[in-house]
Amino acid sequence: MQFITDPQILRQAAIDRHQYRFYYSGRLVVPCVPSLLEEYVEQFHQVFTAVGKPFSPEELDGLKELVANNLEQGYAVSTHASLVLEYQPAPYPSGALTYNISTVIGSVAGQYQGWLQEREPPLFRPYPDAKAIDLAAKLGEPSQVKILEIGPGMGRNTLPLGRLGYQVDALEITAEFVEHIQQEVAQEGLRVNARQGDFLDPLIRFPPLAYQMVFASEVVPHLHDRDELRLMFAKVSDYLQSGGIFLFNTLLPVGDYVPDRTVRELSVVHCCSLFTKDEILTALEGLPFQYVMEESQIEYEKAHQPADAWEPENLGWFGLWSTGGGLFALPEGQKPPIKLSWVLLQRN
Repeated sequence: MQFITDPQILRQAAIDRHQYRFYYSGRLVVPCVPSLLEEYVEQFHQVFTAVGKPFSPEELDGLKELVANNLEQGYAVSTHASLVLEYQPAPYPSGALTYNISTVIGSVAGQYQGWLQEREPPLFRPYPDAKAIDLAAKLGEPSQVKILEIGPGMGRNTLPLGRLGYQVDALEITAEFVEHIQQEVAQEGLRVNARQGDFLDPLIRFPPLAYQMVFASEVVPHLHDRDELRLMFAKVSDYLQSGGIFLFNTLLPVGDYVPDRTVRELSVVHCCSLFTKDEILTALEGLPFQYVMEESQIEYEKAHQPADAWEPENLGWFGLWSTGGGLFALPEGQKPPIKLSWVLLQRN
């Protein structure tokens, strides 16, 4: 056997052997968006290539199949599901990397609990929605009007309505928010009943035909798909009296813009779920509702709220989200073809 004495060859050979002592490990987390399969697989491949362990074509096919299955499963279960890829070195002396893929299922309540831990208050805007207050005033003497609010958060609308004398039932998914509302109600003696739950849960029920108004602000953008939208409408119709109204807001595509699959999935993941007017009308088919109107929420609220309500420090996350910035990253001066709108339905 011939001895190798070339210094350059030996130097490289020593470096090659030394690489077995390198330890690469990491964790990549991405939201479960099935239509981004190709982009995700390419990103994972780039990471492995950067550490000198690129996938072979066969390995890439296996990775793609595994990622596809996990993305589909996660997205089907929750709008807050994430795919997790963890990698670490294989046992010595292979020099390869091994990886594991799993999904983590989150929730809206979990997201808000994270806000409580990570964000400085206030978490929501300080003023109630003028549209809700104005419509409630048209329903009659407050002491005779019963309102159901879905997703009140920390009571931005529920508490002001209660202070005006309305009887308000409120259903909130986050326990800490419910506790906050209950404390305020107890201190002020309001006719407000707040409880925890998911409105779409079939076990959550309210008195039938009991309310003159049902109200949901920043709730529809959390819905997963058109089936959930239809379910919300059906349940609301059970609780509204004849002639009662359902007011909600939604990020409504404008003009002839119809979101493609990727934008729709991303809108769901980023709590900006998009439904066209035609899809809303389809979801209402066969239900005892009339579609009364839609109008720009921002224009209405700016015209009917105090001027300082629209200062950046009072808007917080809403300022970006309400103009489509929570979904689209466009250059300054360009705006996406969606509009945050109030939609009003009336029960037959």
